[in-house]
Formats: sequence, structure tokens, C-alpha cells
Amino acid sequence: MKSEQIYQHLLDVAEKVHIHVSEENLRRSGGVTAKSGLCRVHGKDIFIMDKKATVREKVSLLAACLAQWTLDDIYIVPTVRDVIATHQKNRSAGPDGSDADSPDTEGGSDSGEDS
Repeated sequence: MKSEQIYQHLLDVAEKVHIHVSEENLRRSGGVTAKSGLCRVHGKDIFIMDKKATVREKVSLLAACLAQWTLDDIYIVPTVRDVIATHQKNRSAGPDGSDADSPDTEGGSDSGEDS
């Protein structure tokens, strides 16, 4: 399966778990550096994706994000599920080989919620 197709499937999975993916130009502006990532705004999960990233980078970034969610009840094309699973395995071992921290809640994010 081509990277573009995998990315589209990942966008569909994100939608099913109520993550809005917004592609934005994150290149340096006024000396500020920003990276793609998940945030929560007014109780809604938003993944801000660098519009200028390659499709492979977008696949990797979004798959890593989705690897934090419980996706057992969602049908995902096997190839795409494998991509997400690869990112789960990469996340499970910390840099020293120990288990990395995982989110406390299903589909949780590390960022705070704006209320």
C-alpha cells in the first residue's frame, strides 16, 4: 500500500476516535519553532500536522499519535493496523530499554485541557 493511502486511512482512524487533524504551515516564523503534535483545545483533541512534512513523515507522526489510543473496537485495514502497532512497540521501550510512560486514560493526551 502506498504511503498516501496509508495516510488517508490514518486520517479516517483519527476521525473515528474524534481527533481533528489540521495541516498547518509550521515553518519558522519570527524565530519560533513549532512541531507537529496533539493538543487539546476546549476539550477537543486536535493534531496539528506540518503541511510541509513528507507523506512518510505524516504517516509516522499520525501513527505514533494513534498508537496511544485503544483502537480494538475500530476496523482498521491490516496494513494500517501494522503501521500503528509498529509505533506502539517503538513507544513501549524507553531510551534506556525500560518501559516508557503511557497515557493514564484511554485516548488520553499529555497536554492539559483549556477550560
